[in-house]
Amino acid sequence: MAPVAGDPQRGRYLSWLAWYAGVVEPVLIMQAAGISHPFVDFTFRSPAELAARLETALKDNPYLMGERYTAVDLLLHSPFAWYPAATPESDVVKAWIERCGERPSLQWTADYDARTVVAA
Repeated sequence: MAPVAGDPQRGRYLSWLAWYAGVVEPVLIMQAAGISHPFVDFTFRSPAELAARLETALKDNPYLMGERYTAVDLLLHSPFAWYPAATPESDVVKAWIERCGERPSLQWTADYDARTVVAA
């Protein structure tokens, strides 16, 4: 689910992982908390800039790394799958989230969770 060490795409892959931790997660947490401040936008970027970055990567590709689904897609689509209110108003991004959610392994995991989760 990742380019191996030495693969020319490895750096791009690692950049997406760092972007998730350093930008996506803080931006979505601030958005969920209703916090909006120029310092936050300057430091991490705004939700609109986050959406624009995803749109740019996905406008000509089904996945963030191109034609191949990777752990980057698994990680980056997850917050939008679990917190749909944060999903950008972008048909391109919404289609990507749907594509990621239709992966057989994700469907299997959701079915497994539904069967095994004990009601609290």
